[in-house]
Amino acid sequence: MTSNSSGNSSLKRSKIFTAVTLHKHHHGSDAPDILGPVLSVACGIHCAATPLLLIAIPTLAPALGLAHPIFVVGVAAVALWAFIPGVRCHGRRMVFALAGVGMTLLVAGAFVAARSATLDVALTVSGAAVMLATHLYNRTLIRAAHATQAAVRIG
Repeated sequence: MTSNSSGNSSLKRSKIFTAVTLHKHHHGSDAPDILGPVLSVACGIHCAATPLLLIAIPTLAPALGLAHPIFVVGVAAVALWAFIPGVRCHGRRMVFALAGVGMTLLVAGAFVAARSATLDVALTVSGAAVMLATHLYNRTLIRAAHATQAAVRIG
């Protein structure tokens, strides 16, 4: 029985070693994982406020229409800043797929704005929600990878 428990112990160490070898880097900053959700919430607020602003001040339409392409570029930059190091840390490429869905919705919303305000808001809010969920998921996976690494150091 001793050899069997020793074999199980060796297997556990091997799995833990594999998890630790995946995590050989230093993130440097939590900024992208904080900024990403903040931008997602700001996007949702912008989308909710835009129709009200257009009703109150119709002359703002050209300026508000230009905001979407600028926001999309900013969101894409922060997403890359957060997700590339995150995936290197935890190894879950599903984060890229989820971000792709969110970015597709945001891009569609940015370019549908001139045709349908309702569709624009629906696409953009959906995209922002997917990006928010993806940032939170990425952060959860990073924390789990760090916890695994800390447990190995202690054990």
